Amino acid sequence: MAKQTHDFDLIVIGGGVGGTVAAHLVASTGKRVGLVEGDA
Repeated sequence: MAKQTHDFDLIVIGGGVGGTVAAHLVASTGKRVGLVEGDA
């Protein structure tokens, strides 16, 4: 299996309204954001 790496400036845990808004706001500044949703 090939090794995968991911580089993020911020990881947001929870894709509810607050998590999604936070991820969007930070991403709109040019930062790399990972959004993790537990129910996906």
